[in-house]
Amino acid sequence: MIEIMYFCNIPKLSRTLFFGLVTIFFIFPSSLYAEDWIGKKFMPNADIKYFKTSKAVEEVPAESIEFPLTVTQTDKEHLKVSGGWVKKTHVIPLDEAIDYYSDYLKTKNPFSSWAYTNRAISWHEKNENSKAINDFIWATRFDSKNAIAYHYEGVTWLVRRENDTAVDRFDNAAKFFPDNPKTYFYRGVAKYERGTYYRPAYDLALKDFDKSIALAPDFPEAYQKRGDTYFQLEKFEQALKDYDTAVRLNPNSHIAYFNRGLAWTRKGKPQKAIKDFDAAIRLNAEFWLAYQSRGYAWNALGEYEKAIKEFNALIKQDPDYFFYIIDRAYCHSSKGKYDLAIQDYQEVIHQRPDSPHGHNGVSWIRSTCPDPQYRDGNAAVESGKKACELSRWRNPEYLDTLAAAYAENNDFEQSIKYQKRAIQLSDGDSSREEFESRLKLYQAGKPYHQTPAEIQLPKPE
Repeated sequence: MIEIMYFCNIPKLSRTLFFGLVTIFFIFPSSLYAEDWIGKKFMPNADIKYFKTSKAVEEVPAESIEFPLTVTQTDKEHLKVSGGWVKKTHVIPLDEAIDYYSDYLKTKNPFSSWAYTNRAISWHEKNENSKAINDFIWATRFDSKNAIAYHYEGVTWLVRRENDTAVDRFDNAAKFFPDNPKTYFYRGVAKYERGTYYRPAYDLALKDFDKSIALAPDFPEAYQKRGDTYFQLEKFEQALKDYDTAVRLNPNSHIAYFNRGLAWTRKGKPQKAIKDFDAAIRLNAEFWLAYQSRGYAWNALGEYEKAIKEFNALIKQDPDYFFYIIDRAYCHSSKGKYDLAIQDYQEVIHQRPDSPHGHNGVSWIRSTCPDPQYRDGNAAVESGKKACELSRWRNPEYLDTLAAAYAENNDFEQSIKYQKRAIQLSDGDSSREEFESRLKLYQAGKPYHQTPAEIQLPKPE
């Protein structure tokens, strides 16, 4: 299976030993133990046939098979792979595949779309994506209805983050073989990625995930990614339902637990979120995002010391990752330790003077702090302008901070100007309503000051 994201990491296949030589082909003896096959990756040879069961009676189309062929079970002379069964004598090790298909094209059939397709898949597995794309082009030139080539070329473009090109290839794959749930899944992923800059793409992605699930109701990744899409659309109830299903179908997925924890956080259920983050950490002890998100959840519960302890451990583990220092600053603010929060933001500025994050944090406290002794309009404007300059005046959160700074400095004309700009850039964002409420304050000639209850969670960026 060609993987495009973070679902699993499979070690590279070590070269398989061969026993016996018949003409120019290496043949695997049936006496190899099951463990010699399980988990190994193979590609088809020219004699390949795909069967529904190990009885090798009813054939299934090649389009329903996952490539490379990763063995999950053996039964005498047959191997179970994703999508069906194959004979042991009909496969070649992935490490040998490129040479095999190159020789086939040279000596057997230089116009073989099948050989070009499989060599392309083999190139992709070696992260030689330019060579893979070139072979996919030849494959579809010699067979314009080759759904397998279109599908895996789409995956290759998706890896390269060329989402529009990927969608086009998946369109062709679905046209010529409309029954592959993975085609709709990956096309949905490509459209989901589009959603980061074109929100209507999320709705288009949902349709593809729906189709994928209809074809494969036990496909956990499709539920997980549909849940991610609902999450982006802020439809958290639907997201939670899909994450529940993803966890049930694949209880070893730390990502499914983690994403469900994020959804619980957005639903205002930090205790449930912590349970899911705990589960994600048990499954992957080096998944640092889960520790970070658990720190946020502790903060939301008012367990500030636990949150700070979480971030202290992360800072110790990776002192150069300044976002952990920003996270700790949030917690200090929530606890009312504004001096320590400013100290952390200053440390971020010292580490990364070219980053807007520290400047924005200082400006936010100097503008909106509940404790007046920490408010300073001039300092707030100076830091706020620096954050906006470093972000090229395109970040609505930083513009919102600058507007608060001008309001604290009693310059409401500038405050209103930048708040309107923040609202304009936050079109469709959940913070829009919050921005609009602050605009009304500034239009009434009043600054915005946080209450302690408002700083239980970090100001988003």
